[in-house]
Amino acid sequence: MIGKIFLIMAIISFSFSFKKDDLKKLLTTKKCADCDLSKANLAGKDLAKADLSGANLKGANLKGADLLEANLWGSNLENANFSETRLYNANIQESELKGAIFDRSDLKVAYLQGSNLENTSFKGSGLWGTNFTGASIDSSDFTDSSLSGAKLREVELQNSTLTNSLLFEAIIKETVMSKKQCAYAKKEKAILTDVECE
Repeated sequence: MIGKIFLIMAIISFSFSFKKDDLKKLLTTKKCADCDLSKANLAGKDLAKADLSGANLKGANLKGADLLEANLWGSNLENANFSETRLYNANIQESELKGAIFDRSDLKVAYLQGSNLENTSFKGSGLWGTNFTGASIDSSDFTDSSLSGAKLREVELQNSTLTNSLLFEAIIKETVMSKKQCAYAKKEKAILTDVECE
């Protein structure tokens, strides 16, 4: 009987792994650097210009949230749901985004330099002018997204999906792409410099 009680308590604590005080702090002040918000439900919340630098948002639900110009520098966003989220001009540099979902989101002129975007989904998203310089973009999905004017420098795209994405004037430099992707990028009038087409 005692074993079952401990098991139930462990499941409950695992399900709600964020710190309640951190969640309250974020919602009242929009300042929560280095907070633990893992698995928190922040869907639809107004977090415009919030400071979430260094925060743990692993597995959090931010679907439909407003993160306009938010600071997420150095944060853990692994497996988080950012679908239909507004991240215009957000700072998401040097962050962990492995497995995160950004489908149908607005990431125009966002900063993603040096972040890990492995297996991240950006289907149908607005990525105009977004800076991906030095990001790890392995097996990410950009299907139906707009990457017009985006900066894709020092990245490897050959395992990522670019199906039906808009690449007009995207700056693709010092990058590795498949031959098929190179042909598609040229057709879309992207600006290719020092690109390896493998």
